[in-house]
Amino acid sequence: MLCKNILSQDGRSTRILRLKLGRDLDNRMSTSGHVYLVGGGAVSWYSKRQSTVATSTAEAEYIALYHATREAIWLRKLMADISGVRLPPVTVYADNQASIAVANNNLSSSRTKHIDIKYHFTCETIIDNNIRLVHCRTEDNVADIHTKLLPNDRFISLAHNMSLGY
Repeated sequence: MLCKNILSQDGRSTRILRLKLGRDLDNRMSTSGHVYLVGGGAVSWYSKRQSTVATSTAEAEYIALYHATREAIWLRKLMADISGVRLPPVTVYADNQASIAVANNNLSSSRTKHIDIKYHFTCETIIDNNIRLVHCRTEDNVADIHTKLLPNDRFISLAHNMSLGY
């Protein structure tokens, strides 16, 4: 399965997340990134250092899911407004199974209780059937192009998968 973000004619939307955990040695903040494709072309993308230091990869990925969810909800509403049709849930592909489990099961434990409440917005959107989370193999994650340095052949492959003309 190739993980791509696609908004198809029937309104189904998917999103890819990619995270670079604590790579900034000065402040230990992670970088989140994602991309949306419509008709095979990138229409929305994001790459930004997170505003807080995450204490684990799962936490950093969960924070990235929050940003991805906000964009997914906005794009879904925009497409529904344009088409006049109620759209099915957006499929969000992520490559961290722990963050997917926390979001899908609204887990609260000693390991997640310190996560800011705003990041639990993802859980609400899953419950409200606005998004669904699906695991994506790291090797298939096209959003890597937004968060890390890549070998030239990998960069060209990901750019091609996003229809960027490489």
